[in-house]
Amino acid sequence: MANKRRKLTLKLGRPGREAQSSLTTWNRNVLQKQASLFTMPLDIIFEILGYLSPGELVALGRTNQALRETIYSQGMAMWKSARIAVGAPECAPGFSERQWAILLFGGATCGACGIRNAPTITFSIRRRVCDICMKRNLVSFANFTRKFPDYDPAIIEMAPYTSARGSRVGTSIYDRICWESDLERICKEWERLEADVVKGVENGEENLSAYWDRMTGEAEHIMKHAIICEEWASRVMKKEAEEKRNRRRCAIRERLLALGYEEQDIPIYMLNDPRFHVGELNRAKRLESRRDARLARERNALHHTRMNMLKALYDAYAKSLPPRQWIYLPDIHGLILHSRFYGTIYADSDANITQFSFLPAAAELPMLVPEMISATKAAVTSLLGPTGVEVDEPLDLATSVFEHNFFSYYRSHQSEARGAAMLVRAAGLDPVRATSREMDALNLRFACRDCAEEGLLNSKVGYPWKSAIEHTLASGHMEWRKMTQKDTVRVKQVERYNEANEISWSCSHCTAYFKCPDTKPRVIQHLRDAHEILSPTEPDDVFWYSQHRRHPSWIELASLAIPRRRRKRTARE
Repeated sequence: MANKRRKLTLKLGRPGREAQSSLTTWNRNVLQKQASLFTMPLDIIFEILGYLSPGELVALGRTNQALRETIYSQGMAMWKSARIAVGAPECAPGFSERQWAILLFGGATCGACGIRNAPTITFSIRRRVCDICMKRNLVSFANFTRKFPDYDPAIIEMAPYTSARGSRVGTSIYDRICWESDLERICKEWERLEADVVKGVENGEENLSAYWDRMTGEAEHIMKHAIICEEWASRVMKKEAEEKRNRRRCAIRERLLALGYEEQDIPIYMLNDPRFHVGELNRAKRLESRRDARLARERNALHHTRMNMLKALYDAYAKSLPPRQWIYLPDIHGLILHSRFYGTIYADSDANITQFSFLPAAAELPMLVPEMISATKAAVTSLLGPTGVEVDEPLDLATSVFEHNFFSYYRSHQSEARGAAMLVRAAGLDPVRATSREMDALNLRFACRDCAEEGLLNSKVGYPWKSAIEHTLASGHMEWRKMTQKDTVRVKQVERYNEANEISWSCSHCTAYFKCPDTKPRVIQHLRDAHEILSPTEPDDVFWYSQHRRHPSWIELASLAIPRRRRKRTARE
């Protein structure tokens, strides 16, 4: 008949009256669960214990006397396998597997006074002690004679030691610090062996010498083993510190996410800062500013996406118009500010805005665009003020010049009008009545006197009249001179060569170059291939498709000189 499995029995004493009265508050299920555990067969319990770490075995042995006896009676195999599983170093000399596990994983309890204030182990003296007990029980070479006046200080060489510089093999005897009880044990044995030598015991001197060699060798072996243990402890401490930091980072991140922040609102340095607390006002304000900036970026990106939806519809409308009208259409930024589109683009972020949301307003573009052009003309005309003459269209005057940005037109200290008036006078027209069409019909070129007098150029620049106004706005130069016919011809020759290579030309018959102009030769070749126009003309077939004025052209100054104004002599001269 097979033997029955042994069972671990636990005698649960009958609780007293006070305990019986408190059973209602203390969960009775705890006793039932403990009782069910101890009724299990031992081989199953040992199988379960084989999966535990040394620290868990030590903690489990401290929970119950029956478990303590069971774990401690199991032998060293279970403790050794648990130690190997966690990568702990070999046992120190004089320690069993269980004692070594208690030292390494038994908690921060001081081995001398029993208080939980010893977080580190001094492996060279094989003890976990607090700072107070360390100072109280350590004996240095300097005070050895005071503690042990009857013994030779050389006995320190036989004891495990530490030093002010840590555990180091080969530390001088004068720097060694030993545990007092270890020295007492060695001194007593040394005294006994010396007494045998005095009594003339056989092999007394040999025993004394062998004891010296054995203890000094054991001390050096302990020191080498301590270095290995300290390296392992350093790795474990770094790992635990990193795990602690990671847990702290996760806790802070979860807390901030619960407060409404996003991952991108939480900077890495803030998670790594050990002084950071969620409730700190200055850090909270910093997080709020990061969150506000992130929300602003997301909202701007959303607005940009909606603007692109409107832009696609606006481009489709522009392609339905003759290409030569493209440069006169309102800018997309001005269209965005219109009441028919502004509310849709800047709607709440939660609103589901698609391209179909713009279709009702986009269908009104044929009416909205002329209205916007008329409104712009009226606003610009109001800035002119009284002209002094009666004209049908004040904006047609050559002196009606404005600086322009995306959203409005404005004037800058009347410098535009003064510069334009100087050019009109140089052209031989009346600045009060001359129109832009008249200046365009003359097709003259102008040279800046100020640039020539200041010696800023080694060549001569010929400006069309509108480019000359832009030069006035940029530099403040007001003195202009009409170039001679010979110079004008040369400048126009250079212009034709330069403009042919400018990527600013488009076809007047199709949308092939919509918002992607090209050079004039390529557009002419397109007209010949796609539209079978062998001799295209400007601007009926090919036109300058750019919001910028045509660039001025340079000619060599050596052949032509600009007459300089005579400088007035001063009274001193």
